[in-house]
Amino acid sequence: MLKVKLTTSTDDDELVRAVKVYVLADYFKIRGLQDYALQRQDDCLKGEWTGADLVDCIREVYGTTNGGKDKMTALISGVAYQHLARLWKDEPFRELIREGGDFVLDIVRRNASGEEVLGSYSGHGFR
Repeated sequence: MLKVKLTTSTDDDELVRAVKVYVLADYFKIRGLQDYALQRQDDCLKGEWTGADLVDCIREVYGTTNGGKDKMTALISGVAYQHLARLWKDEPFRELIREGGDFVLDIVRRNASGEEVLGSYSGHGFR
């Protein structure tokens, strides 16, 4: 079941906002908007972001999507995997890992499959 969480807050950062648009587009079957949100997310990830920004995004995407079976989740877990060593230095990221769940399974799956770090996602910016 798709979980949709709407807020009226304007302090959502761009990474979380793109996830919310993606989820709504998926719910209403608006493929063009869903593709736009995915592209917007990719563009945002090529800009500057912090580990805390990505942790918020990971929580949002894994809390509202179909548990790793969509393009948004693949994009986010891929970027996290590519920056794993740097993210590990941030306590909020280590806390997220301690919680377990589908995100951790996706990271372990990528590692077990031999996916190289800093491969196809090397253009994404971490500040």
